[in-house]
Amino acid sequence: MPAVIEATPAAKRQALLTYYKKGIKPVDPRQPIAEDLAQQMVKDLEKYDVPKDATIGVFDTFLTLTLTLLEHGYTNIVYLESKHTNLTPNQEKYYNTIEQGCKKLGVTYYIPPRNNYSRCNMKFDVIIGNPPFQDSKHDAKKNSLWKQFIDFSWDRCTILSLIVPASFTSPAARFEEVKPYIKHLSFNVKKHFPGVGVQFCRFVLDKNHIGPATIESYQGDIFKLDLSTQTGVPETVTPQLIEDAKSIFLNTRVWEKTCEYHTQQKKKFSDTGAVDVIHGAKVLKTNLQHPNNSKIRVQCPTTKHPVFTVVQNKGLSQTHIWTEVDSIEEGEALCEWLNSEKVQKVLRQYKWANMYYPQTIKQLG
Repeated sequence: MPAVIEATPAAKRQALLTYYKKGIKPVDPRQPIAEDLAQQMVKDLEKYDVPKDATIGVFDTFLTLTLTLLEHGYTNIVYLESKHTNLTPNQEKYYNTIEQGCKKLGVTYYIPPRNNYSRCNMKFDVIIGNPPFQDSKHDAKKNSLWKQFIDFSWDRCTILSLIVPASFTSPAARFEEVKPYIKHLSFNVKKHFPGVGVQFCRFVLDKNHIGPATIESYQGDIFKLDLSTQTGVPETVTPQLIEDAKSIFLNTRVWEKTCEYHTQQKKKFSDTGAVDVIHGAKVLKTNLQHPNNSKIRVQCPTTKHPVFTVVQNKGLSQTHIWTEVDSIEEGEALCEWLNSEKVQKVLRQYKWANMYYPQTIKQLG
């Protein structure tokens, strides 16, 4: 362990950051939290009157946030870690450094039973930090590890303050469940992690929170927003975007996302089929009819930017969403509005990781 534990908290953080830059890093691709961001996160706890003896679980890299908590007088800190095997010498040095550092600082170094956080029986007043986003850059099955840490944390604490991918605020079940409790939501975080491609957000959830959330936009605007009215919140959110969306997301139509021609069911398709099936930019062929084909429909893809067209006597694959209209003329008028600059400008902002969620399109009038 380098001789940094006897120095001031700021000197310790700087020394450990230098150690990190030399390649002494954890298994997952986490980075240390920047000094100003760590200070901001801890000052939030003080603003929310979290007692200094509160039990605080920390997902941290190189003790950056842990040292900041100690500097601000918090005394009951639990450093949350996992057990790893087949480590490189530098990785082994990292985990030894952290464990020894926690002992010297009086911080509990915690690995859950059987290395499984679902078996953790501890309760916390606060869980805070920068959890691993994924186990490996090359393991697609584990590229949403951060979702597991949200679920684990929210079941075991009152206040949760984490840095996660901005897709956290996409129109999905997890965001829908926790949005009433969001106290603070900031998209102005990426500047603290230069060179990392993914967009981030920082949020504070409080089980005792009632009312609108404080939003900090990517551009640095700060405003209040009633999240109960929002299906999702894009990282480009601004007060003007919210106002524009109100005139577009009217929820007056019924949109369907059906799978009568799923492209993985290859036996349904034939090069000489009589029925056209639209699949993104492609047109597939089939001899199988479906009752929906005869309907006059306005449709768009959900896997790329949603340009709307009228279709009849055609099938749609699982990548499309549609609404029924009474006539070609009604469909063309609807498409003209949906493809207008006003609607398209809003839709360009309401996407997450280049995805257009059906829940977003289903709000269109």
